[in-house]
Amino acid sequence: MKITIVKSSDNTFDVSFDETTVTLSSADIKTLLLQATKVLMPDRGPVAKPEDRAKKFANRFQLANDVGVQNFIREADPDELLVLLKIIETDDKLLQRFYSNMSDNLQKMMAEDLAYKLKDGVAPEKVAAALNGLMRKSKELEQKGALIFEDEE
Repeated sequence: MKITIVKSSDNTFDVSFDETTVTLSSADIKTLLLQATKVLMPDRGPVAKPEDRAKKFANRFQLANDVGVQNFIREADPDELLVLLKIIETDDKLLQRFYSNMSDNLQKMMAEDLAYKLKDGVAPEKVAAALNGLMRKSKELEQKGALIFEDEE
């Protein structure tokens, strides 16, 4: 069977199975991929929710040096960082870890954006996308030596 996928517009894709073509949105493709993964790898266990993965990622910053946290905040996409802050907003200690490494103006802007832009929460797909971007940025900064984590034991 020949299977092809072609992007047909900004958010739609044509998926062809031999002579049959179906148009799917990117969300539909993600759902299809998750379902296929569950069928092909049933023993893998439950996949961590994006929110849980984001909390685990953010917790690593408890072990980061202040300069590294500041570099991360400065270089991270502000919208992605805002999503991360939304996920950890109930963890005062962790939230303070990030806020204490921001300028007063940035801290005020982020707090306002949390209260207004993300007051209704964040969709899991948006959390996953933001997390992917933040993890790439973190890794890039680690490789440059601009973000250092103490050994996790």
